[in-house]
Amino acid sequence: MYLRWQEIPFVRLLIPFCLGISLIHYQQSDYYCSLLVISIFLVLLFLSEWLKIWRQNSLFQWGRGVLIFLLLFLIGGQYTYQQIAIQQTDHFGHYLKDVESWEVRISQPLEEKKKSWQAIGEVYRLHKNGNIRHTKGKIVLRWSKKGEMPQISYGDHLLIESNIKAIRPPKPGATFDYQQFMALQQIYHQVYLRKGQWAATGFSSPNVLMNWVYRYRAYATQSLFENMGKKEASVAAALLLGNKQYLDQSIRGIYGRTGAMHVLAVSGMHVAIITGILQWLIQWIPTYRNRLRKHWTQIVLLWIGIWAYALLTGLGASVLRAAIMFTILTAGDLFRKKPNVYNRIAFSAFIILLYDPFLLFHAGFQLSFGAVVGIVLIFPPLNQLYSFPNKILNSIWQGTLVTTAAQIGTLPLVIFYFQQFPLLSFVSNIFLSLFAFLFLLLGVLFFACAYFPFLQACLGKMMELLMAGNNYLLEYLSHYTFAVIPFPTTNMIQCLLGYGMVLSFILYFKFRKVDWLKMGIAMFIITLSIGLSVN
Repeated sequence: MYLRWQEIPFVRLLIPFCLGISLIHYQQSDYYCSLLVISIFLVLLFLSEWLKIWRQNSLFQWGRGVLIFLLLFLIGGQYTYQQIAIQQTDHFGHYLKDVESWEVRISQPLEEKKKSWQAIGEVYRLHKNGNIRHTKGKIVLRWSKKGEMPQISYGDHLLIESNIKAIRPPKPGATFDYQQFMALQQIYHQVYLRKGQWAATGFSSPNVLMNWVYRYRAYATQSLFENMGKKEASVAAALLLGNKQYLDQSIRGIYGRTGAMHVLAVSGMHVAIITGILQWLIQWIPTYRNRLRKHWTQIVLLWIGIWAYALLTGLGASVLRAAIMFTILTAGDLFRKKPNVYNRIAFSAFIILLYDPFLLFHAGFQLSFGAVVGIVLIFPPLNQLYSFPNKILNSIWQGTLVTTAAQIGTLPLVIFYFQQFPLLSFVSNIFLSLFAFLFLLLGVLFFACAYFPFLQACLGKMMELLMAGNNYLLEYLSHYTFAVIPFPTTNMIQCLLGYGMVLSFILYFKFRKVDWLKMGIAMFIITLSIGLSVN
């Protein structure tokens, strides 16, 4: 079945919008001139629709498409430019010299890092030459672990008397660009604080909802450590709550070598499992006898559950994407409509990029959408190859195929970002999906039994045994020398060629046209040639 371009309007809108975002991200040019151009394009589009000239000639219809493409391209660029915090005239980064003190509000709770304590703050006011200037902008606050742990909480206001410095670019040969990573979060500066350079003002202004979320996450993390072993609880906190600060390097290494890091980062897989659990639980809740009211009630309860979980995990890029995605999917069910799945994926991406256009360049965001598109494209043809007559075996087989399709969809990005491919991921992910489902189910029950200590302790012990078994198996697999295939030099061109190659092979198996196979082989040869020439 061929995909009709008219059936996926949000895909057509998303492409130029993303190109406009990319232009500003890579060029960082002044974009204010486009406001006039956008206005002219809007007037032309309005006049053409009012005069209905597009219906007179196919050439005009083509021109209408080009006009809309350019309009979305300019809007994407202009919107992104306005979101760059450092470009704003009231950003504190423009007033770093001769400042006497800064007033900062803690916007993210204190976290323990390897060598320091770290928090994120918002610089809302500075004192300079006896004057007060109101400012905006986020900053990284660090305290050395050689001293005492700073007694601060989310929402607290601090008075800082120290020099704020820009985050430095990476050293030559470094594999991780921390400056770029923080810039995508609109953070460009940091400050190292010593005793006497800062003080709490005694005033606090937390957001009520987020304050409750952070407090509950801290309580939930403490409950895990009280009812499980330290090693297992640290992984459980990452898997259930997205809290990875307690993970040691050995665990990170084991999960990385076996391709299981996505289990530790709360992502679309976790939200999908939570959605399935909620759907199963909600159907047992007695509601209205009227079928329509019952349907609406169940959908609303499901939405509340999805977004409650997304909040508890900190609303990361992948969780946000998944929450929006499943909200859109269930909204289609609510109105008894089944819109095109690619259109729903593009619509969710469009909404997320309106929230934060710089998420387009986050690895988690890209990997999430790569996995979803991979499942949609690759799972159907794989599922047609074979099916088991037994329902249980067929369900396990289909779960394996879904995982495989998601891995193929993210393969070029994994190689691009991590310079390696964990070969054993195809093996480990067969049981990881089942493990994640069982562990998340036990985790939901564990937190639901907060007022029943005995039941919570029993569930904690079950979770500890399950986690210990999973860690042991992954550690065993990680010892194989062929567990990881290194790719020392990869670039964006090779990544795009990799996706072109995957798509060509999919189209060949779908339509059995040799031209697609030839194109896939040609892209493979070009990708290999680029890699050999660089090396």
